[in-house]
Formats: sequence, C-alpha cells, structure tokens
Amino acid sequence: MERRQALKWGALVAIGAAGGLGSAWTLARDAQGRAPLDRALADARRLGKPVLVLVGPEPPEGLTRLGDSFGSLVEGEDDEFLHDLLLCELCCATPRQVFEAAGARVIPDQIGLLECTPRGLEWKPVDFVPRTEGLGHDLWLAVLAANKAAVRSALAHDDGMLKRRAEAVRAARGPQVVAEFTARMDRGEPVQPDDLLSMSALLRVRADWPERVGALNQAAFSHFSDVPPRGSRWAGQSCAAADVDALPTDSAGVRYDLQRRVNGKSPALRLLPGRPLSNPFASSHAGILCGMSFGGAHGGRFLLFYIDEP
Repeated sequence: MERRQALKWGALVAIGAAGGLGSAWTLARDAQGRAPLDRALADARRLGKPVLVLVGPEPPEGLTRLGDSFGSLVEGEDDEFLHDLLLCELCCATPRQVFEAAGARVIPDQIGLLECTPRGLEWKPVDFVPRTEGLGHDLWLAVLAANKAAVRSALAHDDGMLKRRAEAVRAARGPQVVAEFTARMDRGEPVQPDDLLSMSALLRVRADWPERVGALNQAAFSHFSDVPPRGSRWAGQSCAAADVDALPTDSAGVRYDLQRRVNGKSPALRLLPGRPLSNPFASSHAGILCGMSFGGAHGGRFLLFYIDEP
C-alpha cells in the first residue's frame, strides 16, 4: 500500500448545534446500546489490552487541535511508534464518558490510558500537548517528538512493561489460541494480518522471531491508515473543501452528516436516535476552509471526532 500524500488543512472551525434539534444532544449507540468507548473496552478486555482514549468535545463538535495533532503522529510513518500503538485499543470519548467509566475528571484535548487493574478500571493520563496556532515549525517538531515519546512510554516504556503487556494478551486469549499462534510462528507459516496485529506483544518479547516483527510494519501502517479510532473518522483538506474518509459500513446519511460537520456546518437531521438522514441533492464538497492553514509537521490527514457515531 502506498503511503498517503500529505495534505494541508484549514483552521479549526466551531460546529454549532443542529438547527431544530434542540440543545440536548443524545449520544448514538449501536444495536447493543453501546457507545464507542463501551465497544473499545469490550474488545480491550477480550484481547488483553488497555484503551488509549483521545478526549474530545461533546457532540456534535468534531474539529479539534487534538485530532490534528494525533493525526500528525500516525501519519508520520514511524514504524516503532505504530508498533506501540498496536499494544492498545484506540478510542475517542467525551469527558462525561471517561468519568462514567473510571471516575476520572478530564477535559477535551487530553489523552490517557484506561487500564484494567485489580482495583478496577483506572485512568492514567498521558502528557500530550496539542498544537496551538502560531506555533513555529521547529518548535512543533519538538512538541511532536515529545508527544510521541509520551505515548510510547505509557504503552511500553521498558522491557518489563512490554512483558506485562504480553502476559495480559496470553491471559485474555487463552492457552489454546496462544499455543496455535505460537506453533504457526515457530514453523514459519503465514499468519493473517489480524492475528499479527492482535498478538503483536507476543512477537516483540520473542527474541527468536525478529523477522516477524518486521512483518508488522506494513500491517500496522495499513491498519491505522484505514481504521480510525472508534468514535472518529479520518479526514483531509483540499483547497475546495475538507473531505472525510468514510468507512465502508457508513450509510448515506452518516456520510452526509460527516461531510457537513467537517466543513463547519450543522449536523444532518436525525429522526431516529443515531440515524442521520441523507440529502441526495446536496453537494459532497461544500467547504470554505481554503487558505487557512493549520497542519502538523507531516501535514496529512487529521481525525474528525464522531463520538455520536451510529
């Protein structure tokens, strides 16, 4: 898969409340009644991983400094950083959701880990600094490096933590699944990318599988380029408009809703909870962000928070 070209995007714009929908905004949930954070926590427990949470604003606002800054890290093509991100599940959540899950008081634009401990679910903040307007290029490079180091330290700051991550994966997946995976690796048999990604901690603690760690590079980049954190979508800026990389499962209504939000417009009308209506007569390009530059050191895509995704 080719590396995606860097794109510049415009200044952040505030998204107002949807006209005619009232001031209260109900977070959408899936068929099982789960918000994105609920789904991330369920997968994290199943896979034996923590959840790295990007704290965003209450919906429908979705454009943030954190979305731009985190996008710069992921698009930076740093294989070791992406390997560390594989040690966790990624999710976007509101301060209220983090408080309900772990009792932690946080604010938008913060990042932290939700870890399962003997005392329950705990919030561990990560020292992450989103980009501010007017920050010089050289200083922003230094901030990017510090942010990357902070995230990596939270996930695997030494061999001891990496081994604990691997033990958590073994415990969660069970002896049979781990034994089958280990046997395929020892025999040098092909392994599905999804298995490599979910078992990456096991690869990294085995000194006799160094060539397999290299196989993570393309799988990790493809994964993070194609799959945004839960509760968000990847987006990019052209001179004409900002565009969202919708998921294959996104309905026409969701795509219309996303395109309005990323271009600073009110959300699409929702007659049913979490089900935005599409507009077949609307243009898919309606932005006015050209000429207002705000991009990371690498440029590239940014995250649009969509915490109320259906």
